[in-house]
Amino acid sequence: MSTTAECQSEFQTEVNTFEGVVYFSLGLTVCSFMATRFLKPHFLATPNHGWKFFWTLSAIKILLGILLFTAFTPTCPSGCNCGSYNPSYVYPSIVLVVGLVWALRGKKYYDMGNQGIEGHENGIPGTEMKAGGSEMI
Repeated sequence: MSTTAECQSEFQTEVNTFEGVVYFSLGLTVCSFMATRFLKPHFLATPNHGWKFFWTLSAIKILLGILLFTAFTPTCPSGCNCGSYNPSYVYPSIVLVVGLVWALRGKKYYDMGNQGIEGHENGIPGTEMKAGGSEMI
């Protein structure tokens, strides 16, 4: 059995690690939000870059959500009394939902890119060529 100070120190280390991953995840969300605002015209012009961007972020975000649910959830060391700490699963759930939303956004760009191959110029809907001319609709 560990001393109270050792227990508290070990538990606090786990809490700090959890919070660090939470802050990293929040930072990733903020950075991706800002990048999306600046890169949206580029993604509309080249949807392949859009789906790669969002699917990469989605994979990272979903991995972070799973890790927050499992490996990084603070637990009281055996033989210690950590008080009335109850882990919250709200933020890990939000992380997973955001990851899924990003995956769906990536799917939209993926579909847009495939439509580009089937008749849209540069993958942008509404830029089909008229049958008799070269001007855009």
